Amino acid sequence: MPNVTRRKSRTLSRNSAPEEIREVAGELGVASDEMSYTEASRLLKICQARLAEIELEQKRGELMLVSDHEKTIFNLARLSRDAMLAIPDRLAAELAGISDPFEAHVVLTREIRAAIMAMIEKGEREREES
Repeated sequence: MPNVTRRKSRTLSRNSAPEEIREVAGELGVASDEMSYTEASRLLKICQARLAEIELEQKRGELMLVSDHEKTIFNLARLSRDAMLAIPDRLAAELAGISDPFEAHVVLTREIRAAIMAMIEKGEREREES
């Protein structure tokens, strides 16, 4: 039988581990105040694998930063607001000359649909650019 020596297991204080490793340790239920070198190494590998997954999802376009998402939502909301507020100015003269309620409804519906379609197209362009 070959001569095998076991290395003595070192322990690391949970406080000495990086924050990310401590978070993963908590998720995995490692509740002791100290963890072995082997456990810490395993947790580090799990963190690295999770980070690699996140980076891959970002590159595929499946994941985006919250700040980018918030910026996109803000821009679309502003575009929506501007498009809706522009309708009365654009239609005031035309609607003033219409006495038939059905015809006024058709004109308003047409303009609202056009504004919505413009917002959708703008949103799709922004999504393709990001």
